[in-house]
Amino acid sequence: MKTLTCDLCDHTVSGETFEAWMENLKPHYMSAHADFMEQNAHGDMQKWMDDNRARFDAQDESFALLPFSIAFGAAFGVVAGVLIGSVTDTIAFSVALGVSFGAGIGIVASLVYKALHSKD
Repeated sequence: MKTLTCDLCDHTVSGETFEAWMENLKPHYMSAHADFMEQNAHGDMQKWMDDNRARFDAQDESFALLPFSIAFGAAFGVVAGVLIGSVTDTIAFSVALGVSFGAGIGIVASLVYKALHSKD
């Protein structure tokens, strides 16, 4: 399964194949970008389809895991907080600190990943 953003905004859509992804993208395009569809109905629609197919084919499937990076970071932070808190006898403080640092690390990891794998 690949997850890509709309080429005109930040809306994300998933699909196993390019055709499935385009089918899942249609309702979004019809509601959010109806003006674009009208303007390009008689234009170079094949070029637009080819460009989107190239984006889909080039997309790394691991991109789908990025929304979960904060959750993964926070989960690791809980584990680290419990371990450190049980040793120092400050579990509540250590868990809160671990979750905060873990979520922050997850955000930074996703930003670094996006920067390194950006096609722009």
